[in-house]
Amino acid sequence: MFPIVQNLKKSSVGFSTHEPQENAHGSPIVAVVGAKGGVGATTIAVNLAAAISSQVSTTVLDANFQQPDIGRMIGEEPPHSVLELMARAKDLDRHLLDACMQPVSGTDLNLTLLSPPLEGQSAVTASLSELAECLKEIRSFRKFWIVDMPRHLDKHFVTLVDQCDRILLVMEATVIGVAAAQRWLAILDDLGYERDRVACVLNRAGSKFSGVEQQLGKCFPNREIIRLPNASNLLWECSMHGKIPALSEPNHLYCKSIFKLAEQVRQSISVR
Repeated sequence: MFPIVQNLKKSSVGFSTHEPQENAHGSPIVAVVGAKGGVGATTIAVNLAAAISSQVSTTVLDANFQQPDIGRMIGEEPPHSVLELMARAKDLDRHLLDACMQPVSGTDLNLTLLSPPLEGQSAVTASLSELAECLKEIRSFRKFWIVDMPRHLDKHFVTLVDQCDRILLVMEATVIGVAAAQRWLAILDDLGYERDRVACVLNRAGSKFSGVEQQLGKCFPNREIIRLPNASNLLWECSMHGKIPALSEPNHLYCKSIFKLAEQVRQSISVR
């Protein structure tokens, strides 16, 4: 067992390290976690939320208090932040949530953004545990949630992930990327998350690291790996104009793969 897992299991009374939350409120929550920096987890979170919003009202929640990137990525800066919701955790309602969510412009789809202040000030004033408590109260006000998670593993991270119905671990086909993903999977196993609750997403599949990619079956036995094709040019072009590829270029191979992933995620949650 990893030492950090032992420390998490010794945390204070009332903190659950591995018991999943009952989805009694009926609004699924999906956590997107990057196995390491630079694997494109935030981009996937945004595009996945956009794809799912074509079916149901969806909010993408930026849980990176230190470096919230989604707002800048899509050219949106919510006038009110998730901190205002957290400050009124005992007095939350749909109207307050609506005031803090930013509708994604340029689309008629039911997609909204909930973000910390973009300057990162919330990193020293808030925790993911507080965000988790807030999410309990507001999750029923939207049909679907995508949470872009930070990579810092601590008790607060686990408290938030405990509420999630599905965990998408994003990796890339490099030696370092594979090793990072293996560590995360081992930790999630030690924390007691069921294997069918965690899905591996290989980003930039078919790129120059084809040798490593061909060995993934041996590196991750008995685990399905969902592949998203390399789309560097598309993603760069869209980021320069604040566009979401899944909305602006739905017929691109990458975007078709995102929509397929969205359907897989929805189906997997419906049968849990």
